[in-house]
Amino acid sequence: MAVKQGHHALVARLLIEEKRSHQNQEEGKENPTLLECKNQDEQTPLLIASFRQDLEMLHLLIQYGANAQACSADGRNALSLCLTRFAEAPAQTAATIRL
Repeated sequence: MAVKQGHHALVARLLIEEKRSHQNQEEGKENPTLLECKNQDEQTPLLIASFRQDLEMLHLLIQYGANAQACSADGRNALSLCLTRFAEAPAQTAATIRL
């Protein structure tokens, strides 16, 4: 939800806390991370940020290890979601990302 709403500072705090938590856990235990969580459309936070074309969020998520190869339930990756959004509203998108 924080990614979808563009709350960069909150996402950063959550990722920092998660990293600390994982460092304190026993080795060998596998726990899914916040970066791997998926919504009902099988989209990870990176895919959601990509669809929103939130470059700052994308940078933050990748910095913390988001899987850039992740795909949604319909097989779309971060790049294809971004391009889909661009195709839906090219004039608005171009202004948003300052092409």
